[in-house]
Amino acid sequence: MRFAATTLVATVLAWLCKLYVQEPVYSLENTPFVSSKDHQSVPYKFTISEDGAMARFEVKGYMRDNTWSSFEFEVFGTHETYLFTYHDELWTETGRDSEGAWREARDHLYFDIRLPESGDYHAVLHTSKGPALRTSAASNHFNFRVYEINGDKEWLNLAMWLLGILCFGAFVIVDIFGNRKSSSNYGYDFRQQRRKNKLMPVAWLLIFYVFILSVITAIACRDNDLLIDYRAKSASNKNLKVDRQLREHSMSSAGYRTRSGIGGK
Repeated sequence: MRFAATTLVATVLAWLCKLYVQEPVYSLENTPFVSSKDHQSVPYKFTISEDGAMARFEVKGYMRDNTWSSFEFEVFGTHETYLFTYHDELWTETGRDSEGAWREARDHLYFDIRLPESGDYHAVLHTSKGPALRTSAASNHFNFRVYEINGDKEWLNLAMWLLGILCFGAFVIVDIFGNRKSSSNYGYDFRQQRRKNKLMPVAWLLIFYVFILSVITAIACRDNDLLIDYRAKSASNKNLKVDRQLREHSMSSAGYRTRSGIGGK
């Protein structure tokens, strides 16, 4: 029972910290969704307030059944220099099987990434829709927005797993040691004290857990203005890529080129 209660408390605390890390820095009332239809040729401008802050690209689609929409955001930094391209797709599928009709959809997604410095950024949008033979796909569109969040949840996830394993091991050791027979006076005194207050070892572990979790959350929310290598990040993220040709041009240069469409589902 003690183990179950301790696990529940630790899980709730970790969940609350993860929610805090993903919270927007400012009220989203000031950052409404904009339509993809309004930004086919007009770059989307957004502002980052701190060097090394985390930004979230949020996309919400409105599509007909059995269609898809692919999109790319080419992101340019504060000096109109190309940084990276974020690409993904939205889709809906329907059908019928022995259990009846079914429908699956991917119509809401987000992508978090750290940006190097404060200032104004621009995202150039490219879209493609399908199937090409279905006129219903032409009505597909999506809304999107970009805003700052408190921290990096991916780093927090890894740290919380390691912390959970450490605390679980400590709990098991304390529990085994407390029930172990010992001929020494110290072991006898420890068992007697533990019988009087069975929650004491758990309380100390929870205090340790909360302290370390608070430190981890603070680190996850810390802005990191070190040089960010987006090419290295793209190697481990299928939705991120760096175009070598675009790196040679700024958004306003004569060499910057756009594309009419991209591949999709």
